[in-house]
Amino acid sequence: MHADPVAGWAGETQKEMVMKQSLRMAALGFALLAWGVASLAFSNAGPDFAGFYEVSNPTDVDVDIRIRLATRVFNLSGADVVNATLTLQDTILPGKDYGSFQNVLIRDRENVVLSADFIITRREYERWQAGGSPSLRIEYRDAAGNAVRKRVELIQMPVGAE
Repeated sequence: MHADPVAGWAGETQKEMVMKQSLRMAALGFALLAWGVASLAFSNAGPDFAGFYEVSNPTDVDVDIRIRLATRVFNLSGADVVNATLTLQDTILPGKDYGSFQNVLIRDRENVVLSADFIITRREYERWQAGGSPSLRIEYRDAAGNAVRKRVELIQMPVGAE
């Protein structure tokens, strides 16, 4: 009997070694997948504020565009939000705001419909038309009096009536 030149140190053939390595890799992959799913299931991985938006009545105003922005914002934060300000921001230029909704109340697990006219840059409007979404920021004080500032995640979809 002569030895297999590609056999492992325990007398395993190359095929057996590859099979064991594949099983170990599959087990590791499954463990990582299970850990990832479990961590998502037991964490608050989603946004605290999300909603729909629609844009209507675009009108040229010199080099800019006046639009009507309607949005339905859902509060998923776990607490009522009182006296909030939701600000429409430029998506490229930090600090450039187009306007805001003031004194907004959104109870936990409820939503509010907001609508107003804004004058935005043509670049911003074209970005939205190409599939980008508006940048809407919510600011308020929580029950402990701490200032909270978060992004509202928006997707384009009919807002519907209040």
